[in-house]
Amino acid sequence: MKRYKKIFALIIVLSLLAGCNKTPIQNVKSNSQINNDTASAKEPGKNENSSNETKKGITMNKISFEEVSAGNLPSNLDTSIKVLKANRGYLITEYNDWYYITVFSGKKSTGGYSIKVLSVEDNEGKTNIVVEEKSPKQQDIVTQAITYPYTVVKLKGITPNITIKNTKGETLEKVLKEEQMY
Repeated sequence: MKRYKKIFALIIVLSLLAGCNKTPIQNVKSNSQINNDTASAKEPGKNENSSNETKKGITMNKISFEEVSAGNLPSNLDTSIKVLKANRGYLITEYNDWYYITVFSGKKSTGGYSIKVLSVEDNEGKTNIVVEEKSPKQQDIVTQAITYPYTVVKLKGITPNITIKNTKGETLEKVLKEEQMY
């Protein structure tokens, strides 16, 4: 009788151990679902990622942002923009628990240029921002004056590890360190 109890106990232990090795079925998203989950304002019909890369195991969170007009900027940021607007790159400012990210296109010889933030994502602890820079077409009639296109967005929930790229894949560099703020 003791022998049957030991065998029965061994079977129960083995079945519990075997049950622990099973992995639960997870909700896996396809590449198209991942691309649709990003916070982007891309044009319909454009495929931003033409390669067939698999994005398994990557955690991407879209971060909502709001474009801020020049009249609603903190005064220290407004001053910094006036000083730095001729540079190409970006500036990060913290004010009242918000991050203000200013992205500059640099000095342009005519009007017709613009820059706009398309998406902000947190990807595995890294904040990725995509901007679109537009230039005037050859046939466009533009202002014959020096311009400094820039945009400012306000957001929360980003990491200090930030990368800003334009739609051509060019990386923009930080134009000013926090301790140099005007």
